[in-house]
Amino acid sequence: MPTIKQLIRNTRQPIRNVTKSPALRGCPQR
Repeated sequence: MPTIKQLIRNTRQPIRNVTKSPALRGCPQR
């Protein structure tokens, strides 16, 4: 599992990256 910093970085990236990490969509942190 990537670190919180990486998660935030992926969220800023295009949706293409988000598709790679579906967990980001359900991340309660952000």
